Amino acid sequence: MEARPLEAVSRKTYEDLDGARQKVREGLALKSRIESLETRRASLQRFRATRAPRDQIKIGVGHVVGHEFAQEVQAILTEWQFPGPPIVAFDDQTHDILVDGKDRESNGKGVRALMNAAFKLGVLAYCRQKSLPHPGIVALDSPLLAYRDPHSSKYGELSADEEIVKKSGVKDWFYQYLLDHSQGAQFIVIENDPPPFDLGLNTRVTVFTGPRGAGSRQGLF
Repeated sequence: MEARPLEAVSRKTYEDLDGARQKVREGLALKSRIESLETRRASLQRFRATRAPRDQIKIGVGHVVGHEFAQEVQAILTEWQFPGPPIVAFDDQTHDILVDGKDRESNGKGVRALMNAAFKLGVLAYCRQKSLPHPGIVALDSPLLAYRDPHSSKYGELSADEEIVKKSGVKDWFYQYLLDHSQGAQFIVIENDPPPFDLGLNTRVTVFTGPRGAGSRQGLF
């Protein structure tokens, strides 16, 4: 009976020592973790980005380059007899073109498709003008969407700006532009409708028949 109080005191002392030891271990682990993070922070701070001096190259398209590129796109749209005449500018925030002060998303799908085609061809024209490298191949997927049949197309009725473009004759001028600038470049156009006129011997028109159609080419691939 006399040993029981002594055993209880011993157990309590052991539990207190074990709890203190556990707290010490946790404190040492936390201290090691803090030291590791402080070392990593100091390492990262040595590589912190600093503002580039004015004489160094800046990321993005500069105002002058953007303006010159916009002029190339504007010349293309003008050759296409795009309604307007169009005024093209370059938005250095979105790195996209503005036509008559509006971005592409403010237009109907057909107009956006034409603007997208003009952008891609503008890159080629700008590179040629500035003697910059370009593979010389431009692929255009459905650039003449404004000329779709609203009754059979999944895109539905034409918007007001698409109606204006469709009546302007852009389709003919679009293909004429490609013919006039085909020297040293290859244009691949994927469209639902055939060209409005004979493109000549230096071009190839392939009709894809689909998996159920009769013909040598059922698809592009």
